[in-house]
Amino acid sequence: MATTKRKYTIIAQTELDHENPIINGKKIQDRLKKSKGKTKSKINDVPTLSRWPGDVSNTFQRYTNKNKVKTDAKLNFCQLPDEIILIILSYLNKTSLVAFIQTCRRNRAIGYHPSLWRRIDMSYRRVDIEQINSLLQRGTMTLKMYQTTIQDSTLTYIEPSALCHLDLTSAILPTELLINLLSSCNSLRKLSLESLPLNYNIIEKIVLHEQLDTLNLAMCTGLTFECCQLITNKLSLLRCLNIAWTELTSESVKYICETISRCIEELNISGQRYNLTDDYIQLLVRRALRLRVLDISDSVLITDQSIIALRQHSRLLAHLSASRCYLLTPAALITLKLLPAFTILDIFGTLAQISLQQLYNEFGTRIRLNMCLFSNIARPTTGIQRTSIWGLRTRLIIKKNMEPSKVKERYQALKHQGPTRSLTRCDSTDLIPQVVSQNQINVHSHICPRAPEVLFESRTTYFNGINDDQDRPLSARVSSASITRQLSNVTLNDSKLSSIVNSPLHIRYRPIDLSSILPIKDNKMRIYASLTNSKQIDYFNSLSDELILTILRYLPRASLASMAQVCRRLRSLTYDPSLWCRVDMSRKHIESCYLRDVLLRGTIILKMYQTTVFGNSIYSPNRNTWFTKLQFLDLTLATISSDCLLSLMSACRSLRKLSLETLPLNLSIFEKLALNSHLDTLNLTMCTGIDLDCCSILTSQMKHLRYLNLGWTQLSDQCVHYICRTIQSSIEQITLTGFRQGMTDECVENLTRRAVRLRVLDLSDSSLITDKSVTSVIHSCLYLEQVAFSRCYAIAPIAYASLKQLRHLVSLDIFGVVDERGLQKLHSLLGSSISLNQQRFSYVARPTYGLRRTSIWGLRTRS
Repeated sequence: MATTKRKYTIIAQTELDHENPIINGKKIQDRLKKSKGKTKSKINDVPTLSRWPGDVSNTFQRYTNKNKVKTDAKLNFCQLPDEIILIILSYLNKTSLVAFIQTCRRNRAIGYHPSLWRRIDMSYRRVDIEQINSLLQRGTMTLKMYQTTIQDSTLTYIEPSALCHLDLTSAILPTELLINLLSSCNSLRKLSLESLPLNYNIIEKIVLHEQLDTLNLAMCTGLTFECCQLITNKLSLLRCLNIAWTELTSESVKYICETISRCIEELNISGQRYNLTDDYIQLLVRRALRLRVLDISDSVLITDQSIIALRQHSRLLAHLSASRCYLLTPAALITLKLLPAFTILDIFGTLAQISLQQLYNEFGTRIRLNMCLFSNIARPTTGIQRTSIWGLRTRLIIKKNMEPSKVKERYQALKHQGPTRSLTRCDSTDLIPQVVSQNQINVHSHICPRAPEVLFESRTTYFNGINDDQDRPLSARVSSASITRQLSNVTLNDSKLSSIVNSPLHIRYRPIDLSSILPIKDNKMRIYASLTNSKQIDYFNSLSDELILTILRYLPRASLASMAQVCRRLRSLTYDPSLWCRVDMSRKHIESCYLRDVLLRGTIILKMYQTTVFGNSIYSPNRNTWFTKLQFLDLTLATISSDCLLSLMSACRSLRKLSLETLPLNLSIFEKLALNSHLDTLNLTMCTGIDLDCCSILTSQMKHLRYLNLGWTQLSDQCVHYICRTIQSSIEQITLTGFRQGMTDECVENLTRRAVRLRVLDLSDSSLITDKSVTSVIHSCLYLEQVAFSRCYAIAPIAYASLKQLRHLVSLDIFGVVDERGLQKLHSLLGSSISLNQQRFSYVARPTYGLRRTSIWGLRTRS
């Protein structure tokens, strides 16, 4: 009885070989297996492995054999759907991800998904070309190589890549490798080559990327006059340029100021001590009218004349750096407060402390002094943002609420969301089939990390004849001839089998069973699983299409796109034109194919403010010409190629209001615009490429135009005279600002004679018009309600008093003409019915103005 009631059983340490602990461990395991079932004890003292021969300090160790509660909760990683695995892998570093890839074929295919390799940080590393090639093959789009050393290798070929943002600041690499790396990029948009040696061949490869909008060449060497010619002539869409401390010659600096892109918004040309003069600054500001940030620091020849030129031409200037420009005076700097958008002035080492205090008092709280010690123009990393380039994160940052230790909480959240759909789950030896077309071709595609995909009716889909070369993409390794679909557990004759194979694929959905993933506590998960798997009435499926459409109207566009991939019925409902009537795609980066998909869903109102469109056409190569339902289109400050814009205009036949502000245009685009017979509003502010032929189409074929904005379009004198002579009589609001030497009194007289229905007229910044133009406006424009003559210095202020003869006039804008005392006197002459200087900027034909940021032309665009 004593033997059976013992709490502990002692197993003697016999026949233990201290010289071979592995054999020793095997003997212990065999002995435990033999004694299993003979003893009823729960806790055993089991001998453990010795640390060295003769060591008996760890001879016995308490071994607990608890009776575990049998549950059905088993965490099987292979049963997880692909979307959950992709979410988990997004929190792994790249080293762990490489180790995960080497496990099996399925993990290799998931681990090579482009969403896991889009942003890579290789700063402060020593790498070779093979590693760079392997990264580019995985779809890397943002690559940071700050102070990276690329080891010399005999292999210099680099495969084509999808790189969009490349940071090579202070990197060490051979010149031939840099040329090949730039040649391999197809859609490079932001590039930093700071402190690298350059030559003509490298610049030739850079200018091949016509969509490049940000270029950082600070402290680079080897920039010659020919290189400057390539940069200014080829890169027409360049918006941010940094050529500080590049040791340019005076001839090169002058050429850059004369021929720089008109789209330039941020420019750093500091460090040109004796090569940058006031004449060059005047050439620069007359050409770059969109300048917002300018850095001319360390230019010792700059005087107050440059400040005067900036105040006259750069109306959008917000930030100026003139540090160590010792010839500037406080009186000239104070005049910068007249710029409406000016907010920051950096003048380190220029003025004494007393003068700085005087500037503080004059500027007030709107303008700040000495905020940026170093320029951030076109640089990938600014301030304390060390883990991102150009605002894009490159390093893995785990959020506090998404730590790896809290993955269980994420599953609990999924549990409370109800049943969800699962991606196709494959075995470890399968590749990942995702999409199956109706003709059973092209089974392969990329994994969608967010939207659920279909589950096949048969799980035995497999691929034949596939090599084990996983370095190539899946689409290149799988051919349509190597795809076979098997029908398991089905016996059919040949005719029935052929009819099933040729018919559309039957899709079956399976919800994720969270009971096999999460541990069960208090039987709550088991109850939930039984409810979701039970056969009950699907009330949502019994709803009518009209009621479901009413529910879907409250969902954002991203949720609609996910629901479209659930089943055929939801796909047809989510593609209903009533859900896509108004779309706001502002400040997004999209492909032209996505734009085509949105337009095919019946969009009528589309806002694309500051949107970047990649691609050269919205037409599919396998589809004929089609026309959209677009009526209101806003492309203000968008980045789109001329070919893509031409294809977009070719697909529009019912446009009513259109904004192409700051876009480059040509004759072909105007020919397509003329086909929209109902076009009544056209905004062409700051557009380029408008010649006499375009003006002829504008005035002769667009007969229903009522609102037209041609401000700052750099038209020739001949074009201005032609427009004023042939403008349509239906015009009601027109803006013709910025024609300093082109607009004359004769043009104003011809314009007012033809456009007798004018209600709003803006002729600001016309230096040649005189009092005769005011007289012409009074005699011809009887219905005029608002007129602007800002910065028209040839008109005598007393001539504006005669405008009170216009009975409908309510607003007069004459900014920069008279001082405050003159405004008060003029206001007393005009009377209280006419307000002065209420609209600083023209709103004619513009889609958005004031505080209305979620609508265009008064029509709501956001859900």
